[in-house]
Amino acid sequence: MTDYSYEYEIMKYKLTSDVLGIGLWDMDVVPHDLVNPRNRFTWSPEFRRMLGFDSEEEFPDVLESWSGRLHPEDKERTLAAFAKHLGDRTGKTPYDVEYRLMTKSGEYRCFRAFGATLRDGEGVPLRAAGALEDITEEKNIARTLALRKKMLDALNEMDVILMAQRSKTFDEVMGGSLMPIAEAAELDRIVVYRFTNNHFGQVYRWDKAEKGLVSLDSELVVLPDIPVLTGWIERMSGGGLINVCVSGMTSDEYAFLSAFGVKSILLTPVFYDNELWGAVSFQDHTSERVFGGDSIDFLHSAARLCANAITRNEKTKSADKAMEALRHREEMTAALNKTAVMFLSHKDESFEAMMTDGVKIIADMLGLDRVSLFRNFEMPDCLHTSQVYRWDRQSGGTTMPTAGLGDVTYAGFAPRWEGLLANNEPINSPVRLMPETDMLQAFGVVSAFVAPIFIGGAFWGFTLFEDRVNERFFEDDCAEIMHSAAFLYVNTFLRKEMESKIIDTNGKLTDALREAMAASTAKSEFLSNMSHEIRTPMNAIIGMTAVGKKAGDITQKDYALGRIEEASSHLLGVINDVLDMAKIEANKLELSPIEYEFAKMIQKVVTVIGYRVEEKRHRLNIRLDDAIPAYVIGDDQRLAQVMTNILSNAVKFTPENGEINLSVSLVEENEGNCRLRAEITDNGIGISAEQQARLFRAFGQAESGISREYGGTGLGLVISKRIVELMGGDISLESKPGNGTKFVFHVNVLRGRQKDAALAGKQAASPARHGEFAGKRLLIAEDVDINREILVVLLADTQLSIDCAENGAEALKKVKTDPDYYHAILMDVQMPIMDGLEATRRIRALPHPRVSELPIIAMTANVFKNDIEACAKAGMNDHLGKPIDILKVTEMLRKYLAAQSAG
Repeated sequence: MTDYSYEYEIMKYKLTSDVLGIGLWDMDVVPHDLVNPRNRFTWSPEFRRMLGFDSEEEFPDVLESWSGRLHPEDKERTLAAFAKHLGDRTGKTPYDVEYRLMTKSGEYRCFRAFGATLRDGEGVPLRAAGALEDITEEKNIARTLALRKKMLDALNEMDVILMAQRSKTFDEVMGGSLMPIAEAAELDRIVVYRFTNNHFGQVYRWDKAEKGLVSLDSELVVLPDIPVLTGWIERMSGGGLINVCVSGMTSDEYAFLSAFGVKSILLTPVFYDNELWGAVSFQDHTSERVFGGDSIDFLHSAARLCANAITRNEKTKSADKAMEALRHREEMTAALNKTAVMFLSHKDESFEAMMTDGVKIIADMLGLDRVSLFRNFEMPDCLHTSQVYRWDRQSGGTTMPTAGLGDVTYAGFAPRWEGLLANNEPINSPVRLMPETDMLQAFGVVSAFVAPIFIGGAFWGFTLFEDRVNERFFEDDCAEIMHSAAFLYVNTFLRKEMESKIIDTNGKLTDALREAMAASTAKSEFLSNMSHEIRTPMNAIIGMTAVGKKAGDITQKDYALGRIEEASSHLLGVINDVLDMAKIEANKLELSPIEYEFAKMIQKVVTVIGYRVEEKRHRLNIRLDDAIPAYVIGDDQRLAQVMTNILSNAVKFTPENGEINLSVSLVEENEGNCRLRAEITDNGIGISAEQQARLFRAFGQAESGISREYGGTGLGLVISKRIVELMGGDISLESKPGNGTKFVFHVNVLRGRQKDAALAGKQAASPARHGEFAGKRLLIAEDVDINREILVVLLADTQLSIDCAENGAEALKKVKTDPDYYHAILMDVQMPIMDGLEATRRIRALPHPRVSELPIIAMTANVFKNDIEACAKAGMNDHLGKPIDILKVTEMLRKYLAAQSAG
């Protein structure tokens, strides 16, 4: 071909290129040197435009402009084809090749290149030229058609497998049917989820590596309630798809999916009759991609085939399942009837054995591990519940209620349970999906059915049925049986409770009658003893009064007065014991702690009982632990009372020439808190075990005849026990008849501040000195003549100026007449016309500044705490108990009158 002819052909190709949109190229070839830079290429403008270039500067006329844009996978093959064409001197090797070129935008498009070569007489190439056609769309269409055919073939194959293979199990058929779908869409895993009971759960899982169905993901049998999944379910419920790959996932999606090796996923919902049936998850674990439209349609069709097959299989089994359910229901009903008959007829069995056998029947039928009853009770704060019965398979049946469930609040362990159960709504779920699951999970419960119980229209409590092995929702038939069983268990429990109450009530009535008779006998004996204890000193007082009147000399009169004083003191002790007992029964016995010298308190006790000890010629041994603080803080009078009571009994019940020991030691001390141990032993008559059982009872002695022989009210040890308990201690005894008795008690005191001997002087009341209150004016408000007379006589030596008023009204009138006149008032509380409390209130209300500072001291036989508080509330400054101790009266007056003098 001549150069002219070649140029002409090139011109025709260029015209054709412009019309048809085909790119042209030609090349001057340097013989024997294909890659010589002098090989000049020429690219047509259309060629450049096909690649996105507008000028020769952007796409120069050199080989590299073209070869440098070949796809790496196509480059070697394409250059080899071009070289082969040029190198064939026979001209028989055509140049017609397809390859991919990168456009200016960086996109690869598909092209078909073809051309011819001008050669010399020896076949050496001189010039080559050709055309380039963009076949990208053609390729895409062909690929799409091929993919669609592949997908359609896969769907047809899946349908054939699902419909035709009757000899295999459904799981085998499902596994085989998903293989062509996975191959067509290049998937690694396909998972089917079913939507039931408002929850998604995994029902089938196919894996490419295993070439069939594999075991389910345990954590996905019921999808966890986490935000990423709830968001997906909400989107799918509206018909939306989940179509994401790793690079496009949210952090929550990646955190969830990466644990399963997912790189790309398409999750498509399936609906039946506009209701969400479930979803199918198509997963790629190898590469990242977002599934395209054809793939989405294909996989959605596959998902529908899956759902149809599963639904068809369920319907195929429905008849058998219905028959099985009917048979199972009949079995459960029979089991329930058997349980009811057992509960009604087993009268000889214990309640525990009966419940063990009865509950086991239903538990075996339903595969339960534990059954328990919870009973509600209202408290001021909120509704409480308590486990009152528990059946446990592992323990063998009826067992003790669970520790920690004896009294719990709904608000504390399951706030939402109260609302659901009180609305008669059962709770039926795997535990991890329940509202407030911590407590049940702590006790190993996996699934539970909670049946609310209503009795008489009121929310009585609930029955808890537990499965400790399997996660499940209990089916309707099971739920109905458990509801019926729950009522049967509760009714049986309440019937047994009522029977127990009747038996218990009868027993209590019998015991109460016996105790009432014993109490009546004891109180009769006590009243008899009290009559003796009161009449004896009263007889001495009256008799010695008569003796004193007839006495001819002062010595006889003094003797008579001394015996009267002794009898009065004894009578006052009896009265104090009765008052203390009244305080104990009213729970009003209280301590009055002060700081005192411990050894001196012991010395006072010894002084009190010393006369009787000497009288019976006993040896009294005292041992005090040197570790006991010299000064302690506590109620010295009450502690002395305890020691005096026990020592007096030791003296009383020990024959002459006996031995009595008092030992007090420090047991321990912690930051100033001292625990003392006192031990009092004697070698007296002793006490039997039967007598010891009655010893600390009110109104009783070891034996009724003891009071006749030895005297006493029988209250001393009862009072002592209560005092010791108030001091944080305890009291016990050891004794055998004829071998003496040992009393041991512990009390708590505080270490004192180590005051000097002046403390004792301040604590001990001293008689009034002659003329001590000279110039002071006292008003005594007292309605009993003799009481006024005693005070006036006993205070005469103090040179007090004393006026008297017979009731509160008179006292008020005297103060009102001259508020500045009196320096103090001794005010009785119980008086006619106007009592002392009202008189005090009115005096304090007088419009004179002096009355607010006027000392008013209560003087009354009302000595309980509430009486003292009432006096203070009325405006009184202090309180003196009757019978009046003149030393205490003197100290009280000294306290207030001396303060006035100092002021």
